[in-house]
Amino acid sequence: MKKTEKLVSIILALSIIAFMMTLFEFAATQDIYHEYIGTTILDMLDKTTAENLPGGTSTYGEWFFLRISWLYKVLFFIFLIVVLIKLLNKMEPEKQ
Repeated sequence: MKKTEKLVSIILALSIIAFMMTLFEFAATQDIYHEYIGTTILDMLDKTTAENLPGGTSTYGEWFFLRISWLYKVLFFIFLIVVLIKLLNKMEPEKQ
């Protein structure tokens, strides 16, 4: 039973992190929406600039965070599925 309690505690902690990352994803996408401009957009609008675009318009940090968040969530859900399957298999003999 101790092992099960430990797994539940780990899942709870990882779930809280995933939830917080979801909130930060919303903030990052809002930032991208308001700040991102690239050469593709300028080409579509037939606009040119005499200088390079400011570094902040690339929103590199926001995109990096979104990629890391996505990877974290994929790994978390794989871990969650494996743990839940093991817990279900462990519970089946108890039912009989």
